[in-house]
Amino acid sequence: MVLQFLFNGLVQASVLVLGALGLSLVYGVRKFANFGHGEMLTLGAYLTLVFAASTRNLVGAALLAALAVAAVGVAQEFLVYARLEGRGPVAPLVASVGIALVLQNTIAAWWGPSIVSYGVRYPDNLLFLGGALSANAVRDLVPLAVGYSFAAAVLLYLKFAKLGKAMRATADNRDLARVSGVNTRLVDRVTWAIAGGVAAIAGVVVAVRSVTFQPITGATLLLPMFAAVIVGGIGSPSGAVVGSLLVGVSQSLFFFFSLLIGIDPRWQVAVPFALLVTVLLVRPRGLLGRAIGTEVRPLRIEVREMLRSIRRGLS
Repeated sequence: MVLQFLFNGLVQASVLVLGALGLSLVYGVRKFANFGHGEMLTLGAYLTLVFAASTRNLVGAALLAALAVAAVGVAQEFLVYARLEGRGPVAPLVASVGIALVLQNTIAAWWGPSIVSYGVRYPDNLLFLGGALSANAVRDLVPLAVGYSFAAAVLLYLKFAKLGKAMRATADNRDLARVSGVNTRLVDRVTWAIAGGVAAIAGVVVAVRSVTFQPITGATLLLPMFAAVIVGGIGSPSGAVVGSLLVGVSQSLFFFFSLLIGIDPRWQVAVPFALLVTVLLVRPRGLLGRAIGTEVRPLRIEVREMLRSIRRGLS
């Protein structure tokens, strides 16, 4: 039975991981917490519903929605956040709250406040390990595969692609990256495009996993995603993945043990924040975050090496 709850935790983490990755990317490059990210998930779920009605293909509709939400992310950067550069983290943070309210109310006004669904038919559960583990092929295995596959693709892009290295260099030291020839404006827009695209896919994963969704779906997941990002190390994409795994598995295991000892299972909503407080007390920078004011020389060397590789690739 514990194995089943561990599996459920991994599935729950697959719902959080893409959203947490987008939050971490935006914070790393633009240095503010984007409170409008949850609505990007919701927008992706609804646009997928619209495209699926015409294409009759949920996969193709999800990819089209990812492109559309990526464009919305770039538009936000171009119209709002680029104009607030240099004004500190508070101004874009407040702007993101305003954008979140606009998106959420626009979605509710356009599609209505009622609960909707993709209408996917879910087959019977599949049994593994002699029945010790059961999973629904669509509701569990598809989100599991999609979430971690896209997360791995983003991490590989950041590590090996030229523009991915430029994003890492900009996140580590924006001024040094700029004077070394990195087009930080382009990096900003690509960051928003990737964050918006993976947010849209995350919205589809949430809708498939939860069966139904509504205009506040993304907003309800925003705080657990923030908890995952901070636990893993804010600004660290790999930390966002680790934090999502810890949050998802801890919530599922708490649900299991609450049934054993008679605690109200609804307390599992507090688990990410209890985990957040615990990690910050022990390691304030998060599990994979860098300590402020330490390791300056190795970090500077790493940034310079990334910038050299970018220049070699461009020459």
